[in-house]
Amino acid sequence: LQKAHEDIWPRPRAIYEAGLTPTPHQYRPGDWVYVKRHHRETLEPRWKGPYIVVLTTPTALKVDGIVTWAHHTHVRPVEPSSIRKDFVTRWAVNRDQHNPLKLKLQRIRPT
Repeated sequence: LQKAHEDIWPRPRAIYEAGLTPTPHQYRPGDWVYVKRHHRETLEPRWKGPYIVVLTTPTALKVDGIVTWAHHTHVRPVEPSSIRKDFVTRWAVNRDQHNPLKLKLQRIRPT
């Protein structure tokens, strides 16, 4: 195992020592995306959605309607003209009085 580590480690070490930062993804909260469907049935579309991006990290996105986070390489942007106006959901952000880092996101139901 040690020998395999010594053979493989020089390439990743060069990347870490160079300090190369990965390029950030293009997605921001409020954007619309399709999410890749990994286990699809026959004739089922590869992409599901559209979903609205709620939160982002440097590598992942949290979208409305899917419990898990999606890696930024597993989503693609939606053409803005293809989104129906009645499909758009609105959100409200409530801050915690005691903890400024705690936010509560609440979906506003259409009336």
